[in-house]
Amino acid sequence: MKLKLLQFSTNVLFALVMVVFWGTWFALSQSITGFSPQAFLEIGQTAIRNLAVPMRFLMPLSRLSAAFMLMLLLGVWAAWRGRRGPAGMLPLALVASGLGANMSGNFLAGPLIWFEFAYAFASDREGPQ
Repeated sequence: MKLKLLQFSTNVLFALVMVVFWGTWFALSQSITGFSPQAFLEIGQTAIRNLAVPMRFLMPLSRLSAAFMLMLLLGVWAAWRGRRGPAGMLPLALVASGLGANMSGNFLAGPLIWFEFAYAFASDREGPQ
């Protein structure tokens, strides 16, 4: 459940950032011919000042959320690739069981899942075929 919540919050944060960046420019660009250059600059500067406060929070939160998602994806990918190493399926089994067992809790804060990811990253090398 926490993984789904993390994925959902990452998607929402990125959607908000995209809407703020793209929506403002789209709204101004559709009416660019109706404004004088000075009025266009004043409206643009006002929009930038108004959006500075929410973007001060949205951008770091979306980056942090993306970093956690990237860590999860890279950890699972490293565990998948590590299955051909000397430890065999152990890295993949550790990550799968760690994620499965901690779905009801805060698995990102627990030291066990970070140990499992570290073991998966250490095992991520192609072994003899």
